[in-house]
Amino acid sequence: MRDLPDISLFAAAGENNSAYPICAFPNECTQVNGGTALLLAGGTSASSPAMAGIMALVNQKFGAQGQANFVLYPLAAQHPTVFHDVTVDSNNVPCQQNSPSCTLSTLKDNTLGFFTLGQFYAAAGYDQATGLGSIDANLLVKYWNSLTFTSTNTTLNLSQTSFSHGTPINVTVTVSGNGGTPSGNIALVTTASPSMNKGLSELTLQSGTASATVNNFPGGQYQVTARYAGDTVFAPSLSSPVTVDVSPENSTVSMSGNSFDPTSNTFLPVSNGASYTYGTFIAIDAQPQGVSAPQGALDGIPTGTATFTDAASAGTVFEQQKTPL
Repeated sequence: MRDLPDISLFAAAGENNSAYPICAFPNECTQVNGGTALLLAGGTSASSPAMAGIMALVNQKFGAQGQANFVLYPLAAQHPTVFHDVTVDSNNVPCQQNSPSCTLSTLKDNTLGFFTLGQFYAAAGYDQATGLGSIDANLLVKYWNSLTFTSTNTTLNLSQTSFSHGTPINVTVTVSGNGGTPSGNIALVTTASPSMNKGLSELTLQSGTASATVNNFPGGQYQVTARYAGDTVFAPSLSSPVTVDVSPENSTVSMSGNSFDPTSNTFLPVSNGASYTYGTFIAIDAQPQGVSAPQGALDGIPTGTATFTDAASAGTVFEQQKTPL
């Protein structure tokens, strides 16, 4: 698996005259008979904890930081000496023939004729081979808390503030700042309950403005705000809250069930109109959803109760039962 890189640290275990020396036992890393006994280590098992140790130095000096990317990328713009930009080679690696994504290399380099995975090439600036580059740990800690950003103002506008659930609402967010045009992402956040309803949508600024049609506003009365995340130049900001009143929409209820088959020790779908032996365990599931919900999807999280009623003409399995959603 290859994820998008943010930064790089070397992970060689002796290749290219590069490795992590470890002095694990007495007298190691000391010269004996003109030589030095030490253990050379590498791989992500060395570079990953090394980066964790560097971040521990940042935490020790400035306190808990959370997601480091919010500082790393602005640092690259404001203090480029923190990073050593890697501009040559690639992250190509050999692979086993017929394994996923493994092809025969035709490149005019040292991979020619070998089976390799697809690669990204290093280049000036950010690239998907080495990210921002390797880091200078000393300068990283030195400049970590020295970033400056231009203040911004975020405004949020909704086409309606009182509407029924599922109604498409035009949302417009504008972010302004002195000396340029802010870029980046906007998060629409609500004060609605439960907590899974708080994150509403994400928008991307284009020339300082983000627009979208949103139809998944939770039901009830609550406030909505737009949070600008900031970029390498402009600081984050929060809009003034907008109060909305979202009334219930009409709903439909779909019902399904499963019966337990003791012979196969499995649950089987219940068929409409089928006959079952008295005492058969049957699990019934009711799924309410709004009439405006997309086909095969929900447009919110129903709350309240569902009432199950037995309509049998003879005998009563159960008369009526209310079950919380």
